[in-house]
Amino acid sequence: MDIRDHNERRIALRWDDTVVGEYRAELRVEVENRRGMIAVIATRINSMGVNIEKISTDDKDYQFTYVNLEMMVQGRVHLARIMKRLRTINHVRKVTRVKN
Repeated sequence: MDIRDHNERRIALRWDDTVVGEYRAELRVEVENRRGMIAVIATRINSMGVNIEKISTDDKDYQFTYVNLEMMVQGRVHLARIMKRLRTINHVRKVTRVKN
């Protein structure tokens, strides 16, 4: 089920600006099926000083794969920077946040 097709199931969220610490965030990255893409994604995230807690893949079809990443972030701005950086990788089609 794609949550974008079910607006009645979506909830508006926002980060509290006064809270500090790290928070678990999960991203889903849709990439072309190419050799080494997981390594490229992991290297890009690591270069931002972010540790990947968990990583898995799901085949979408013969051409694309989903890379699911669970990591600790310092807030919404930090998460937005990570997502923006991942979108700059060649062969990355889409980056979305998965609600925890």
